[in-house]
Amino acid sequence: MQQQGASAINLTAIYIALEHPALSSSPQVLCAAARTCRAWREAVQQCGAGNAAVRVCLAAPLSQLCSFYEWLPKHAALVNSITICSPGLLHAVNGLPWELHLEVAHVLLQQALQLATASPTAAAAAAAAGQNAAAHQPHQQQQQQQQQQQQQQQLLRLPTIRSVTMVLRLYSGYWTSPLDLAHWTQLREFSLTESSWSTNFNANFPPQLQKLQGGELKQEKDFQAILQLQQLRCLSCHDNVGQPGLLLRLAQLPCLQQLSLRYYEYDAAAGAAAAWQQLPQLHELAVIGVEELASRQQWQAIGWGLAACTSLTKLRLEVRVKDEDAEQEQEDAEDEELSVIVVPCEDVEVCARLAGLTNLQELSVTESFLVPGDALAVTALTGLTRLDLSNVRAGVGDVAATVIAGRCQQLQHLDLSNCDLGSMACLAVVRHLTQLTELDLEGNSGLAQQSLMLLTGLTRLQRLEVTPNPEVTDEVMHRFSAVCGSSSSSSSSCE
Repeated sequence: MQQQGASAINLTAIYIALEHPALSSSPQVLCAAARTCRAWREAVQQCGAGNAAVRVCLAAPLSQLCSFYEWLPKHAALVNSITICSPGLLHAVNGLPWELHLEVAHVLLQQALQLATASPTAAAAAAAAGQNAAAHQPHQQQQQQQQQQQQQQQLLRLPTIRSVTMVLRLYSGYWTSPLDLAHWTQLREFSLTESSWSTNFNANFPPQLQKLQGGELKQEKDFQAILQLQQLRCLSCHDNVGQPGLLLRLAQLPCLQQLSLRYYEYDAAAGAAAAWQQLPQLHELAVIGVEELASRQQWQAIGWGLAACTSLTKLRLEVRVKDEDAEQEQEDAEDEELSVIVVPCEDVEVCARLAGLTNLQELSVTESFLVPGDALAVTALTGLTRLDLSNVRAGVGDVAATVIAGRCQQLQHLDLSNCDLGSMACLAVVRHLTQLTELDLEGNSGLAQQSLMLLTGLTRLQRLEVTPNPEVTDEVMHRFSAVCGSSSSSSSSCE
């Protein structure tokens, strides 16, 4: 009697333990628990915590995807979210052409989701439907009917996903035919990785989609497709149209809370800039990776648009403006045999345009030609936690860096690589940025050992990048790492 009571208590304890997210959020942990003993197996099968975050790769062998197809309906009550990811474009998977493999993978996943989310009766009917053809063979008919009845009885006892959130993350946007996701009623999030943002979505989305990230808007019909998503809360995309009227229509989405826009062409950014200040949902903006130089007129439009965009919390810029006067002089003096013309850039005020964006938390102005000391204007942005001013040369001098470090005291990441820091006197103030976890000083040759040791009080520093010199050697870097408690690499970094 006492033994039975102890067993009941132990079983209850197992059930309680499985309710904790630390156990029930990992499918691997749940599977390992189910293999431990009968009690754990029963507890896992009856667990209704619904904390498991499942991750499925479309490039997995079909045998693994078939296992998932069988596993999901049986353990649906454990699942809270499903993330389906895909690598870049592959040639084949286990000898099967990639396009064919992808098609079969989509079918398997969609059927698994349909079985897991349907009512038990519908799930049983769906599972039995696939065996009807074989059941018509006379010599196997009775056996098939028995198998169908057994499977129907099992499926009727299976839990179903009540409120699963499905996430689809793809590492490539290159597929030949559109993805038909309109029937994926559990899909809440669809995202492409950053490297695929310059490709269009090429997919049909379900109306209940709440987050859409990545992909390119090339023409008006792309905007029309997004406007159908009335439950959309978060939208991140590459705007290649640059028409203010189309952007303003996005602001009318009733549930939209956060908008992130990216531009890879100055022309599109200049065209859209007038609408930015009228988009209260616009929190993130990037004008980066542009191959062509901006004209003065384009930069003026972009600069005025940025200055009025006070809702921004994250901004990434690369500003290279064509020096049209110098270009004309160069063309006039050009040697007839010279086949390549190096178009000069002119220094412009960028940070000065941003001084009023006091909601900014992350600012990146890189690979840009700034007027000397322009970065001083950043001192008005005291809420910054991340600041990247790499490769702006004279735009950040020692004085500007010193004042920035003194005013922006919430900084956790600071990148001043390839600037004009001279003697590095700014480090006397940088050492007081106690929340700093990453600091990049590469490309600045004035670092002395004594200045480096000023930073040993930055106890949270996880990564420091410097350029070695006769005074700051690998040995000095290792000694620095030992003092501040971080590990170090062999040359210019300690991490």
